[in-house]
Amino acid sequence: MKDFYDVLIVGGGPAGCGCALSLHESNLQVAIVDKESFPRDKVCGDAIPGPTFKVMDKINKNWGVALRNFADKEEVKTSRAFVPNGQSFSINWKGYSYNSKRIHFDNF
Repeated sequence: MKDFYDVLIVGGGPAGCGCALSLHESNLQVAIVDKESFPRDKVCGDAIPGPTFKVMDKINKNWGVALRNFADKEEVKTSRAFVPNGQSFSINWKGYSYNSKRIHFDNF
């Protein structure tokens, strides 16, 4: 481990990882710290929404392609929401998105 970093990112989730990836070609020494060890299972981190792919394409086109080709996923085309009275409604998504178990995605 190095003694000096230009940037310290606290939290290795999607936002912290995205920040580190965007600094990839900056020539800065970047460290990410997180209280958990990786990969980890975390239910709330299973969705990979459409805007993620656009951001990855801007950072590095090859990473965007790799993200789209990630094998351990299930594409999401429709979501169903339930309201307190028990009724539900569906949302059909126009953009590409998928779900992946967080432990598999973190490992990727």
